[in-house]
Amino acid sequence: MTHIQIYTIKGCPYCEAAKEFFDREGLSYEEIPSDKNKEEIKQKTGHPTFPQIFIEDDFIGGYDDLMHLNETGQLNEMLGRSEEDDMLDDDADDD
Repeated sequence: MTHIQIYTIKGCPYCEAAKEFFDREGLSYEEIPSDKNKEEIKQKTGHPTFPQIFIEDDFIGGYDDLMHLNETGQLNEMLGRSEEDDMLDDDADDD
């Protein structure tokens, strides 16, 4: 299974939205609360906002970046999922 990490801070609506997206997709993730070391994490990635999302140790960006990857199909590629997998998941929701 693909390893997903989400660095989050309290009160961040985009952090919640990213977690909700992964939950809806049935993807497990590791949430890493980062209130105490958020400046260190920003410096490490060069990304100024949260959440900060990693897939298999590759930094993909924040929530907007996640949504872009999903819309273009690149997220499925990164996760090793095919479009057929998504179609099967959608069919299961219809039952």
